[in-house]
Amino acid sequence: PHRTFRGFTLVEIMVVTVLMSLIVGMTVSGMGSLHKQGRLRAALGQAAIFDRLARMQATTSGRPVRLCWQSGSGEVVLEQLIGADGRANWSTGQRLRLGLDVRVRQVLRPGVQSESMTEDTQQCVAIRADGASESYAMVLEADAENVGTLVIDGVTGRYTTRLEVIDQSVVENELWIGDTACGAIE
Repeated sequence: PHRTFRGFTLVEIMVVTVLMSLIVGMTVSGMGSLHKQGRLRAALGQAAIFDRLARMQATTSGRPVRLCWQSGSGEVVLEQLIGADGRANWSTGQRLRLGLDVRVRQVLRPGVQSESMTEDTQQCVAIRADGASESYAMVLEADAENVGTLVIDGVTGRYTTRLEVIDQSVVENELWIGDTACGAIE
């Protein structure tokens, strides 16, 4: 007996094509979320580096500095205290930028009630000449689903990152109990 191979029917080919399209679609949509999460992780790391840069600048220059986090642009301005007349005059310093499409949603500090930052607002964190500051946390977002928090210990400069949002109660109750870092420099 001679067997002949007739090939696949049109229905079989269409079923396989639809299944392959579904698999590829689910894979690509999952990759987009991973890409945004990767950008968020990178921005959290950059923000920690900017904090370390400010602390190094304060200790090497012997003058207080501050980091001013801009909400809408994701930009960070590093300013240094100038003038010896007792008044705080801040120089417009280096402009640094967080990653693409990442913005600062909120800066949280112990004892300070903080609202979400609106477009084109800023919140500054002052760093003393010895490199210490108040402890603080920053909430960054790439989009509504990709949000992370950077927590910085003001005395040591050590930091942790979380891919979640923390609220003011966590700041007050868990993170910095007994924090002896300096007050604001104004």
